[in-house]
Amino acid sequence: PGKVINYKGFFPGEIFCLANDLLFLTRFRSQRARMAAFFGFHADYRYPLMPATLTENFALLADPARRTDFVSFLQNLVDNPAQSGAIQVPGFLDQVTGLPTELGIQVSRTNGTYAVRAQTPARANLAGLGFDIPDFQFDVDLAGAVSNTRFQGSLLDPLQVANRAFSLDLTFNPDNTYTLSTGALPGLSLGGFSLQISQFSLGFNQSGLLPATVNVQGSLQVPGFGPNRDVRVTRQDGAYRVEFLTAGPLALAARSYGLDVTQLVLVLDHTGLQSADLAGNLRLDGFQDDGGSPVPIAFAYAYDQATQTHTFSSSTPATGLIGDFRLRIDSLSVTVVNGQPQSATGAGAFGIPGFETEGGRPAADQFRLQLRRRDRHAQLQFLDDGYGPDRGFSHPDSQLWADGDGRAGDGRYGGRSHRHPWPGRP
Repeated sequence: PGKVINYKGFFPGEIFCLANDLLFLTRFRSQRARMAAFFGFHADYRYPLMPATLTENFALLADPARRTDFVSFLQNLVDNPAQSGAIQVPGFLDQVTGLPTELGIQVSRTNGTYAVRAQTPARANLAGLGFDIPDFQFDVDLAGAVSNTRFQGSLLDPLQVANRAFSLDLTFNPDNTYTLSTGALPGLSLGGFSLQISQFSLGFNQSGLLPATVNVQGSLQVPGFGPNRDVRVTRQDGAYRVEFLTAGPLALAARSYGLDVTQLVLVLDHTGLQSADLAGNLRLDGFQDDGGSPVPIAFAYAYDQATQTHTFSSSTPATGLIGDFRLRIDSLSVTVVNGQPQSATGAGAFGIPGFETEGGRPAADQFRLQLRRRDRHAQLQFLDDGYGPDRGFSHPDSQLWADGDGRAGDGRYGGRSHRHPWPGRP
């Protein structure tokens, strides 16, 4: 009674970079053994004081008798509130002197769980980041297993401008996994990119150093795009998924075109980009709707790294001028595999200068385009009848098609004419 227990042990030195610590912990299969790795201890009222090595600390809490002693110590503090207790965690320093310090603790018990809370403010320098930690607590069950490790405090600004408040939870889960989570973190800026993190969570298991699960939410500022947009990064099954959760579009404006991104999802792993899904509106100078007003062209784009496939599709009717030719696109779909066009389908209409209808109005010939690389077949079909300047020829229901070798047919089209567009001429 009246003695101070020194709680000496190993605690992760890198809160945000747990690689070395987790590599060491993966050697232990049971949750209890890993708890011992983090929270080895000895008491000066039972064991001789000596520099405790990491191995000794493992042995102390790995030994059921030592865990029983620790639980008995906690129960003694609960039964005798006047007694004092303290723990010492390597890396936790006195806020004034900067020397290792003992943290006075307060212990309470609810059913089969002891809640241990440090009452002495401390400072820690972990992974090059400074922390003021006034609140440090964890739970211990009747078997001596430690869980629900929680930190609250402030992150020291590297520029010493201001401290940033944070809350950090390190949780040991029943399924032998670890979860590291925090609230908002200081903003990061690099090369014009700006990231504000509002929620941060990492989940680790026994299988490796990289986090098994990641959940990061915040806002991202991308050069050339509009204001900050909400973004979420998750990791599952070995791949990272980046989603823009913006309600409004990401806008990229240039001299002759504009791009509004309404959906962007990227999936990456350690080898690079695995897939991408992009949706938005493309604004091109000269493209208008039927009423003559500028129209954004809605589109969707997808990429699959496994099959090296790019797909692009659009179904917004838009009319534009290409020189003296008038082109209307009602729908368009293109698939590219391994850098080669695999298929394309399209529908629309175009007007050729000098072609007119029977009523003398400029003709807008509807067409269908189909390209299938699999059978090396390309077909362009005209659905309307248009007449040339001298009204000496027309092309009702004409088709042009090619085998893909560029040698068949009359050579002017790179293929053969199914029905020659100029009847009566050789």
